[in-house]
Amino acid sequence: MSSDSVDIQARVEYLVPLNKLKKPLQSRLLSDATLLHLESGERLFEQGSRDDFSYYVLEGVVTLYADDTLINTVVGGEGASFQPLSQLQPRQMAASISSHATILQIRRSLLEQLLAIEHSAADDSLVGVEVEEYSTDFSEDWLLSILQSELFTRIPPSNISSLLETLERVEVTSGEDIVRQGDPGDFYYAIQVGTAAVLRQGARQREIKLAELGPGDTFGEEALVSGGRRNATVRMMTPGSLVRLTKTDFARLIQAPMLDAISREEGAQRVARGACWLDVRFADEHHHNGITGSLNIPLSHLRIRLDELDPDAEYVAYCDSGGRSSAAAFLLKERGFTACYVTGGMIRDEGAQTERPASLPETAPADDVIESTAVASALGTELEKAQLTIERARRMMADAEAAKAEAEQMIERRLAEERAKLNAEMEKLQERLAQAERIRADLAAQQQAAADAMQSKEAELEARASLLEKNASQRLHEEQKRLTDLYQAQTAALEVSHEDQEEELKKILQAQMLAERRKFEQTFLKATEELAEARSEREAALAARDAAQQEARSVLQQFKAQQQRLQGEQRSAFHAERERLTEEATRIERLQNEAVQAREAAEKARQSADNSLRQAQARTDASAPSSTDGGVHEFEQRLQAADQNLAQAKRLESATHSAAQNNKDELAHTFSTASEINVLLQRELDEWVDEQTRVQESTLQQEVLSRQREMVERIKARANAAKKDAAARNQSLLDEIEQQLQGE
Repeated sequence: MSSDSVDIQARVEYLVPLNKLKKPLQSRLLSDATLLHLESGERLFEQGSRDDFSYYVLEGVVTLYADDTLINTVVGGEGASFQPLSQLQPRQMAASISSHATILQIRRSLLEQLLAIEHSAADDSLVGVEVEEYSTDFSEDWLLSILQSELFTRIPPSNISSLLETLERVEVTSGEDIVRQGDPGDFYYAIQVGTAAVLRQGARQREIKLAELGPGDTFGEEALVSGGRRNATVRMMTPGSLVRLTKTDFARLIQAPMLDAISREEGAQRVARGACWLDVRFADEHHHNGITGSLNIPLSHLRIRLDELDPDAEYVAYCDSGGRSSAAAFLLKERGFTACYVTGGMIRDEGAQTERPASLPETAPADDVIESTAVASALGTELEKAQLTIERARRMMADAEAAKAEAEQMIERRLAEERAKLNAEMEKLQERLAQAERIRADLAAQQQAAADAMQSKEAELEARASLLEKNASQRLHEEQKRLTDLYQAQTAALEVSHEDQEEELKKILQAQMLAERRKFEQTFLKATEELAEARSEREAALAARDAAQQEARSVLQQFKAQQQRLQGEQRSAFHAERERLTEEATRIERLQNEAVQAREAAEKARQSADNSLRQAQARTDASAPSSTDGGVHEFEQRLQAADQNLAQAKRLESATHSAAQNNKDELAHTFSTASEINVLLQRELDEWVDEQTRVQESTLQQEVLSRQREMVERIKARANAAKKDAAARNQSLLDEIEQQLQGE
């Protein structure tokens, strides 16, 4: 039972009386329980109904009605939900679902049995029985299997508690005979751990294997009930452990509550009410004085002919003493039938007895009948195993088909999702590539124009700077020459008119010329410094361009790393998908191997049935045909059934092989798709990175050109300002000299 969204283990701590059980017993009870998910308006049970279940409300709302009158409303998680709903039988109320509800359904009989075990364990008087898990070739726990059997559901819980206290544990070895054919009955056995074979010795002293027993199986009850001897040998196939019950305790705790012993008169009354007489004696005994209209199945044949009985009918077993009929009634009730037996025996009145017809064929010897019965039982066992194998193979095939369909749906869904993602990414990449192509074309043209302009501006800047330096030097020289000429002219004029002031004027002029010369030299020095500053700014601009290029490369590298990480994630996703498909292929291969094993088991069953048919035919040839023709015909029918099972196993094996091949094809297709997508992503990533590199370089060049233009404009402005300043100072000097000359 899966817990779904409800935490069952945590909720059990509040459910009464489940919370009185120890954890192992709770686990056993929950493994047999069922979670019911019901919608509003559905009915859980009706008033007056009978069943073997207890119901607990885990989630939702359940309304209880009696005679269409509202009695109570139970809400999951609240106090009333921790008690079972309307526990009395027959149900005193009807339960209706008011909103979506989750109901825990517990088998009441199993709960009572486990509570009886809990009570015994609490007294520390449980001898030889441990409630724990055993790991064997049989998956069911022995104790849980026994408690869930038809036999133990008919025993009162108080008897179960006493029975578990009385059980004696016995360790056994492989090959040890637990009971022997022909020995008197002394114990009733149940297997805890290990496997055992049921063997019967025929007329030729040859042992025939009738069945195999495992944990949870019981044996030895027939001789105890009938008071006869063991009719088969039970031999351990593996080491293990058994629990056993003495004949006295078996009669007190199991046989007494199980067997319904009635008188002859009461048996007749039950038959009159619809029950059926069942004569468990041999056929010749039945023909001699059997009750008219009764069904005849000898006790030795009863186990293998249970399928001839109606599970809904009641049977009154009888024999000539009550011994065989009591064993038959016990066997029937152990298998879930309604049965009783007539104490002291019952046969047809001697006065009504008829002679056997002279034409009645001779019956086979008793030993031959026993051996034929054993062969039929063995063959039936083998066929049941083959049918179980076929059923298991059919379930495996269904699981394989379901797994295949689930894998196909998952693959289609994931491929569709991946295709959608890839298509979206490709569309984005195509848009980016188209945009990058347009930008690249525009920037290429701008780059070429900017390069030409930058080259021209650099040449012009160098030429202007050189010309500025040359003009400044030439003007300084011309100004010195002009001042010298002016000085000479003024000197000549002064010599004519003012010879006495010559020396003083000369000193004044020389001082003024020296001052002007210093100012001009300072102006020239300043212009030279500004030119050096302009060259320094140019070098700084070039350095900034290099730094910008380095930063652009770093951004591109980060983008490339991000794209590579995304590509890695894509590879990881496809790798995970491939791993899942590989695991699915391994599981399908395991199912295929199990189908092959099922086919081989079916072939062995068919071979065994064939051998049994040959042996039966051989015995038919050696004995009276009329006594064994029916058995041979039955063997032939079982052989045909084995052939059909073998053909079914082969078809299942072929279908499993086809599922495995389809899984391999899906795996190869997924790997191919992943490789193609990875190659496409890598190529588009490289192209995009190249385009982005060119775009970044073009942008940096534009920034450098802009800075160079600003630098050239600043140099031109400073040169013009220096030129105007020098001209203004020269003009001011000339005006001052002219004013002085006019004043003289």
